[in-house]
Amino acid sequence: MTVVAGEPAKRAQLLATESDITVISRDNLKDIKPSRRMRWKTLVIDELSGFKDPASIRWRLAIHIARHMDKVWGLTGTPAPNGYLNLWSQIYLLDFGKRLGAGSRLGTGVGHYKDRYFYQEMVKSKKSDRYYPGDFKPKPGAEVRISNLISDICISMSAEDYLDLPPMIHNTVEVDLPRSARGVYTRMEKSLVADLRLIGEGAIHSAANAAVLTGKLSQISAGFAYSDLIAAEPSILHREKLDAVREIMEGTGTPILVFYRFQEELSLLKSLPGARDVKEEGVIDAWNAGEVPVLLAHPQSAGHGLNLQHGGNTIVWTSLTWSLEDWQQANGRLHRQGQKNPVTVHVIEARNTIDQRIRDVLTGKETVQSALLLALKG
Repeated sequence: MTVVAGEPAKRAQLLATESDITVISRDNLKDIKPSRRMRWKTLVIDELSGFKDPASIRWRLAIHIARHMDKVWGLTGTPAPNGYLNLWSQIYLLDFGKRLGAGSRLGTGVGHYKDRYFYQEMVKSKKSDRYYPGDFKPKPGAEVRISNLISDICISMSAEDYLDLPPMIHNTVEVDLPRSARGVYTRMEKSLVADLRLIGEGAIHSAANAAVLTGKLSQISAGFAYSDLIAAEPSILHREKLDAVREIMEGTGTPILVFYRFQEELSLLKSLPGARDVKEEGVIDAWNAGEVPVLLAHPQSAGHGLNLQHGGNTIVWTSLTWSLEDWQQANGRLHRQGQKNPVTVHVIEARNTIDQRIRDVLTGKETVQSALLLALKG
């Protein structure tokens, strides 16, 4: 086996090495020059859901390589993190449009797939009688039809069916926002503007639209607010979630893995005794040896490829991600083969805030994906 890594010249040398198996990062696919003379006959794509965007350079490189292969395999634990709409590009890498459509009078590629199986919701404006295009939703019966179309080349194998894994327990820890922070939250939610000078902290904070508003509300829930001024320091509004992490630490008495969403959360969490960042050199080995009481990680940087199951069995989320894929993959860092104890996942939520909305969205996405995986179990 040859692992293609290092500087470009080194990678070129390794790619030319004759071996049974060649392993390469998806970010280095550009190094491969597709042709009929390639010695590889089988392409195995790990984390196939990372190729769900057909407009990405990564996907385009992969499809050029796949066309010169005899066989293509795709592996993923999260095939539909945002619903069935993401399936087209993943399945196309396997069958080049045979099942979900390569083109017709309705359009080509993903456009054909979208037109045939989905419709776009029209969302009424809260401020007027106008309607605006919303999310794409599957047409009645589309999910069952899609599952049936791909069932001959897709199979779902859940770890619980094949491995003796301990249970994963979910626990919600609710905290109350202090009165001052609640006032800021309410003003931001209603008017898209919050003047922190009224509570003796920072300056005016504003949200340009609903998308920005959700981020601002999550910040306030987490305990701070980024300023509209680029160079300004964030305003610290409360430490309720940090205190909740301390209580979990004291009650657990074993190492905890803490996932955060914002960089300012990382700054606050670093004040915890013995806290270390997962990006530090040598910290993963130290964690698995039981030498790190608190490991801090962002779900996007620690969601794939890390084996952390030997260092602890407790996860704490101070702020949830909107991504089902990040949520499931991050929890899978501890709940995986080799874990000997039940894994407890604590989610810290500020009561009556957007935190509950994010959890509901994740639950809804999980239901859709679970239905797909169940249909493909055969």
